[in-house]
Amino acid sequence: MSLIQYRIISPSQDVWAKNFPAPGPPPVITPVIWDDSNVNRFERWGFEGGQGGVYIRNVGTGFYIGVFNGRVATSDQKNTVWSITSAGEGLVVIGVPGADSVWTLQDDVIVLAPANGSDAQRFQLSNEVN
Repeated sequence: MSLIQYRIISPSQDVWAKNFPAPGPPPVITPVIWDDSNVNRFERWGFEGGQGGVYIRNVGTGFYIGVFNGRVATSDQKNTVWSITSAGEGLVVIGVPGADSVWTLQDDVIVLAPANGSDAQRFQLSNEVN
């Protein structure tokens, strides 16, 4: 089954999420990169149903966004389900289901923080990818 592919965009900073492959034995953990350059499949993300939420997988690397050693990164192992809720105006908040812990873009890194409605916590999912 083919998943719809999205860019995860931070409209307030005009950057989008991407991930690049890394060598090594499992588990491989790599950062989520935020910038405004086009890198085709490495900026595309698929959403797969999971227990109580969704897994977010990079189309180019096959890695999943999760919490690893207390930080948000990607890995070849899926360990974190995410909730996606509307923030209005075509934007969403991505967080941990059932917890007050949402993605917050801080210095080009995703950290988990309590929801406060700031622009740093609001993302756009765009299926218009290059």
